[in-house]
Amino acid sequence: MFSSVVLVYFNLKVLQKSLLKNVHPHLISISLYLLAVILLSLAFALMLNVMDQYVNLWRFKSDKILNVAINFSLCIISTGLVRMNSLKERARELSRRVKKQTQSQPFEMSVARSHIKIGTRCNHDFVNFEDIVYFMADGKSPIIYTTAGKYYGDFSISDYEKRLPQKEFLRIHRKYIIAKSKVIKRAGNNFVLSDGKGEKIKLRIGESFLQAIEQDPYLGFEPAKLHRAVV
Repeated sequence: MFSSVVLVYFNLKVLQKSLLKNVHPHLISISLYLLAVILLSLAFALMLNVMDQYVNLWRFKSDKILNVAINFSLCIISTGLVRMNSLKERARELSRRVKKQTQSQPFEMSVARSHIKIGTRCNHDFVNFEDIVYFMADGKSPIIYTTAGKYYGDFSISDYEKRLPQKEFLRIHRKYIIAKSKVIKRAGNNFVLSDGKGEKIKLRIGESFLQAIEQDPYLGFEPAKLHRAVV
C-alpha cells in the first residue's frame, strides 16, 4: 500500500508535470510520458519482487507481470483524473466564450481615462487600469490578469494595444501587454511583475519588441550622465 502511494505521488508530482507539458509536440509528450511510466512500473515491480524474497510481509505473492500491470494502471488512472479536472476547466471557459458570442448584443470596446469596460453596451465589467497586471493572448482574444482575478477580453490583443494608454501599458511580446507600474525587475530577457498578492510573474520579452522597450521612458535603461565637480 505504501509503495502504491509513493508511486502515484511521484507520477503526479514529477512525471505528469514535467513530461505532459506543451513544450514538446503533443504526440512526443505522450510518448515520453508512457515510456517513463512503463520504466517506473518495472522498477517498482522489481523492488516488490526483491522485497518478496527477503521480507515475508505479504500473504499472497504476486508475479512481476501483475505488479507491472497494477503499477502502470495506478499511474494512468491518477493522471487521467488530474487531466479530467483540467479539461473540465477548459470546457467551462469555452462554454462561457460561446455563450458570450451568441448574445444578441454585439461586443464593443470601451476604453475610458482610468478603466476599460468588457462586455456589451448593457452588460459589462469595469476593470481599472491600476488593477491590471498584464494581458496574455489566448487564441483570438486575450486573458486580462488583474489583482482581483482574471477577465476574458472580447477583442484581439492588438486591438487593446492600439487603445490602451501608452503611458501605462506596453507590449513586450506577441503574447503579452504589461502594466508598467507592476514591473519590479528586469532579468535578462524577462520582466518580473508583481500580482499584488505577493506572487511574482515572469514574462518573456520578444526580440522584435526590444527596441520599443529600450526607448520607453519607464522601462528603458538610460545611463545617467555624471559630471565631475570642478575643484
